[in-house]
Amino acid sequence: MRARRMVLLTVLVALFLLPLVFAAETPVPADETPESLRAKVLALARQAKLTDEVIELFKQYSLALAKERLAKAVAADFWPWLAQSKEMQEGLVLGLYPGYDSKVVAQLDTLRKRFGAGVDSHPALALAFAFDWAHKRADGMCCGSLPAHLRKDRKFTTMEESFAYYLKFENAMKYSLKSTPWQLLVHVADNEVPIWERLWVLSMYGEFGFNRFRGMYYKPPYDFDMLRGQPKMGSLPWTLANIEKIGGVCVERAYFASRVFKCLGVPSFMDSGEGARGGHAWVAYAAPHLGRLELLYAGRFDFDKYYVGTTFCPCSAKELLDRETELLVAACSHSPRGYNDACVACHIYGLFPKEERVKTVGLLEQAIERNPYCALVWRSIATACVDGTLEAEKGEKLYDLMLAGFQDYPDLTFEVLCTILGPRLKAEAAVPDPVVSGNMNVLEKAFQLYEKAQRPDLGAKLCSVKGKYLEDLGRKDDALLFYMRTSEAYASEHYGFVALFKRALALLEGPENQSKRLKYIDIIAAKVPEYQTAWNRRYHERNPSFVYVLQVCVKELRNCGQNDKADDIEARYFGKKKPAS
Repeated sequence: MRARRMVLLTVLVALFLLPLVFAAETPVPADETPESLRAKVLALARQAKLTDEVIELFKQYSLALAKERLAKAVAADFWPWLAQSKEMQEGLVLGLYPGYDSKVVAQLDTLRKRFGAGVDSHPALALAFAFDWAHKRADGMCCGSLPAHLRKDRKFTTMEESFAYYLKFENAMKYSLKSTPWQLLVHVADNEVPIWERLWVLSMYGEFGFNRFRGMYYKPPYDFDMLRGQPKMGSLPWTLANIEKIGGVCVERAYFASRVFKCLGVPSFMDSGEGARGGHAWVAYAAPHLGRLELLYAGRFDFDKYYVGTTFCPCSAKELLDRETELLVAACSHSPRGYNDACVACHIYGLFPKEERVKTVGLLEQAIERNPYCALVWRSIATACVDGTLEAEKGEKLYDLMLAGFQDYPDLTFEVLCTILGPRLKAEAAVPDPVVSGNMNVLEKAFQLYEKAQRPDLGAKLCSVKGKYLEDLGRKDDALLFYMRTSEAYASEHYGFVALFKRALALLEGPENQSKRLKYIDIIAAKVPEYQTAWNRRYHERNPSFVYVLQVCVKELRNCGQNDKADDIEARYFGKKKPAS
């Protein structure tokens, strides 16, 4: 039964993660320098055709550049060894470009000296470890700053111990450690859990299928005492087994689930964000869903509206929006090779001086055909629209294409939209009506996408952009009406409302607008909920937006001489005693 299950899992992985396939590489002639190879790349790429030949030539250029910049940091036999694995060589030099961090190469060299054939047979896993552990902290952790209590009394693994674990228990992993792209395996390799705890995971959850993964977050019981500063764990170490038995709050649940998944070879990470009930943590993990690989979440309660989360990127050692990783998973699911090719297209395009890019911008359009989910391509296109390399009409057509294909990944569309429209929305001089209408049309298309995607946070951001545009056009009355209407619409949201409310008040300044300002504040105060959820009411956590509106209301009432009303509000909501009569 176990053997049959592993066969099924292998087939499943093959369906969702296409193996990396690389074009045959022609050895770089000894007399070729990075400069000469760069010249050849530019000469061939001026035809603006993203061919396998020009992609391969760029890889040779990147390799030569790596050898030049890392000459003093790499052992003499490293490059000949690396050349024996095209997959590892190309993954390394493309992953290093353009910074060429010597710490990554040092970690890979350590692994190949220690494991030899194990590294040769698992190039993607070795790359993931090298990029992860290049940012290892002084205490041996490579996965960001865990809360101190989760590190207490626990001795974490070394890179070598962890790599050995995955080689030894490869057959127990839920994903192939050979064919899964290294960009996803970085969320497996950044596993600090001690080996004995990993063995506990294998014994407890090794037989679990993906259909049972969502419940992993809820395995640890919720510790309400921990909210009051008295965790049931007491002085016990926060091991995975103890967390499962004794429990914790959202952070411990997210830690538990993400580490169980990593121990099973599943790309995963702790995620956190602000929602209706305030700060929260959940788990994200890659799994098959509706015929493709997706980044799924457990504990990310829809009713609390955690629109965007933040996680730690092991490769950059910086915080990253979870939506970035979500898009990366989509790109790797669509085509790992196509993702690499699309990135190469952007790198080649970036080699050209600005004045020549107008003739080679077609490389970016062809990159979309290789993999439409590569974020670097869309950011390059947005920049090309701004600097005039790509004409506005073509840019908008490509943006429409992006909107059509990114219904499940709207966050990048907002970033690209702001980049493209930013210069056009400044309105420093008189703007023709057709231009204004065109800009408004683009904004409306994006707004419809965010409504359909149920992302009012992006909708509120877009409203601020549109309102500012109306202000810059000199249409202050239209802007005021728009801010007032949209602030009412978003009054119950925990995100974006305050910015719209502030702009409306700013346009209502002056004694002539005093009565209108008070009336507007009254309307808003009646719409903003005092508590976002029953949970907030239970723990007496008032909605920050509600508190802010009341503070504005009190200040406005006092400015108008209506001190009695202001005193009533402060006594009722802020516990202040009324002044003696």
